[in-house]
Amino acid sequence: PRASMSLSTTFHVSCTSVTGPFLLALFSFRNETSLHDNPKLRQHAVHVMRTVGQAVAGLTDVHTLLPVLQALGTKHAGYAVQPEHFAVVGKALLWTLEQG
Repeated sequence: PRASMSLSTTFHVSCTSVTGPFLLALFSFRNETSLHDNPKLRQHAVHVMRTVGQAVAGLTDVHTLLPVLQALGTKHAGYAVQPEHFAVVGKALLWTLEQG
């Protein structure tokens, strides 16, 4: 990834480059020519990283975190996210964090 990309954008570009069209097809920016510079991807990526940060911070209060994660799961079910997507996204997230 280019050095100027934020970690959140790197994460999303990693997700879509690893999985090819099957994961990218879920996003509104799927037909854009350049994901690296796409403002929709950047906005979504920042939101995802913020949510991941909140989830990690909430691990000390699982009773508060659980409804948030359940709502997030419900929202993503509406986007046709499938259980097999989570392994790919998890792998991309870990790779991104290693790039730090």
